[in-house]
Amino acid sequence: MKYKIEKNTVQETLIIPLYARKVCSELYPALYRDETSIRLLMEIEYDFSEAEQKSRSLMQRFGALEVTMRQNDLAVEVRAYLKSHPNASVVNLGCGLDNTGRTCDNGSCRLYNLDFPDVITMRNELLPAGEREENIPCDLNDTAAWLGRIDLAQGAVFFASGVFYYFLKEQVRALVLALADACPEGALVFDAANQTAVRMIAKTWLKVQRSGMLEPILRFRMHRRSFPRGTAACVFPAGAICWLQQSKRSIRQRVLPPSRQSG
Repeated sequence: MKYKIEKNTVQETLIIPLYARKVCSELYPALYRDETSIRLLMEIEYDFSEAEQKSRSLMQRFGALEVTMRQNDLAVEVRAYLKSHPNASVVNLGCGLDNTGRTCDNGSCRLYNLDFPDVITMRNELLPAGEREENIPCDLNDTAAWLGRIDLAQGAVFFASGVFYYFLKEQVRALVLALADACPEGALVFDAANQTAVRMIAKTWLKVQRSGMLEPILRFRMHRRSFPRGTAACVFPAGAICWLQQSKRSIRQRVLPPSRQSG
């Protein structure tokens, strides 16, 4: 029995990167191959007719490559962190049906996949947790409810793929500060874009006008010096990594009132 996903639902957003990775696997098999995406799409009941009609256009090909590059870039940073912290936790923030954590598994790290309860219910059916892996239903903004479930004793690398476009700027700041307080030696890897790109994404991927979501001007986007490390001053989404302790100091110096700048 296939898992059914309806149009114009939150779960539909899980299909976009999944389908893009499948398209890239088919178009550029020598460059990229994601067997998990191909298998999952065969187990999902969804009307792909519109996506299939557009899948060979230039913009759709570019989009598929961009999604693939994003996943590869995130994985490179996760693996780099694991080289110096082999027993660390790898935390997929807003995991959807992504299996990047598993592709980075070194045999000793712990894997955590976090998303809304309905998404985790779907993931448990299609991608049930394996060895040293846990799927956690939660609201990412409620860090007090889920951070305690993550083993931070050996360090942690958190990564978010296509997630922060849904966040307000203050929510991202609060999340970074919470992660830095909990795991000062950890790292956060994510993709982001500047204001122009966020507006474009909101009108296409996030469907602001149809869903009634907040205007993109209020949403998180990157400036050239938003974090100590990062490449984000571009129109299309770019990868960025921030070392949590450094970013905590940077954020406190720039955006917090003096009463909160201690620590």
